[in-house]
Amino acid sequence: FPPHDLCLLVWLALLPVLWAWRQVGLVHGALLGSLAGAAGASVSVRWLLVSLTHAYGFPWPLALAFFAGIALYIGLFYGALGAVVSWLHRRQTPWPLLWVPAAWVAGELARARLGPGVPWLFAGHTQGELLPLVQLAELTGVFGISFLVVAGNQALVQVRRGGGLAPVLGVALAVGGALLYGGQRLAAVTAAEGRAAPLHVAVVQPNIPQREKWDRDRFVPAMRRLYALTQEALRHAGEPPAPPPDLVV
Repeated sequence: FPPHDLCLLVWLALLPVLWAWRQVGLVHGALLGSLAGAAGASVSVRWLLVSLTHAYGFPWPLALAFFAGIALYIGLFYGALGAVVSWLHRRQTPWPLLWVPAAWVAGELARARLGPGVPWLFAGHTQGELLPLVQLAELTGVFGISFLVVAGNQALVQVRRGGGLAPVLGVALAVGGALLYGGQRLAAVTAAEGRAAPLHVAVVQPNIPQREKWDRDRFVPAMRRLYALTQEALRHAGEPPAPPPDLVV
């Protein structure tokens, strides 16, 4: 995940947990999934501690408790996923190249939709650098990208267990098709940008501290400040060499 931008590493990073889920039963699969999910969330959402303490003024003990609660909550979904995947492996369910990534995506969808909703840290989110690939989200949302990433890892697991190269070739064809589609979409956007008239934008940033945005007593002064800055931007817009703005953000 950003800011590390190691998007290619994710096509191997899930191998340990997917391999382990093949070897254990339902209970151990759930425990392993919960531990891995909570640990991964703890590393990836560490920014939350800074946000809670500096932006919202939480005392450190309360911020740590909230942070730990979020990590454990995310871990629960991976625990449920581990239980399902391990149980299905025990039953020797055929076509794991399809149902393992499908189960993973179902877990991400459940985490996004159920309870408070935590739509963070999906496998597909790691691929932001690969612009041709992420164009698939136009058709499937981030979940289609997550499916491909998990399928790629699962294919390598099956190769390691003597399944031949067919799983890898199947995923390679799917990823190749997604890249081809994404390349065509990016080319279409580039062509449309070349034909379009330029859009001139003025950006207004009042730079109000985060904790003040939630203070009712500061709401009206904040809006007045934003209005004044907008008027100032419009007064100075159009002065050479800047053209008049079409949009104020």
